[in-house]
Amino acid sequence: MEKEIAATIFKDNYILLYSYYQLINGTPGFSCTGAFDNATDPIFKIKRSKPDVVLMDIDMPKIPGIEAAGIIKQNFPSIHIVMETVFEDEEKIFLAIQAGAEGYILKKQRLQNAGSYCRSKKWRSSNDAKRRIKDTETISLISKTFTE
Repeated sequence: MEKEIAATIFKDNYILLYSYYQLINGTPGFSCTGAFDNATDPIFKIKRSKPDVVLMDIDMPKIPGIEAAGIIKQNFPSIHIVMETVFEDEEKIFLAIQAGAEGYILKKQRLQNAGSYCRSKKWRSSNDAKRRIKDTETISLISKTFTE
């Protein structure tokens, strides 16, 4: 049996944060080890939650998601970071990639289908930092990172 993929969520919308938490925990092979409504003190939160992957809202209060992603990647280089954004804002996406994010997903996409994308070898070996993930959903995206 494969190791469960531990995911931590940073999202300022409580309803969506709880929904993502429930969805991740209800998906076989996944465990939500942290759910935070802000990105303050990301080092402490990552040490506490010990994720394999982080789903980070790009527009977080207090500490922006891009800044938090950079702090996380600098201190925990093996953690995979997927940014969530409302629009395909190329400047913000580019800054997130520079900060250490490995991909992004649009908020308008359905969450359940992202897992299959994450399980592919293509995701892990990709040099295409601006990979667009339009036809997948978050869980697929996360899980593809850890299989094959």
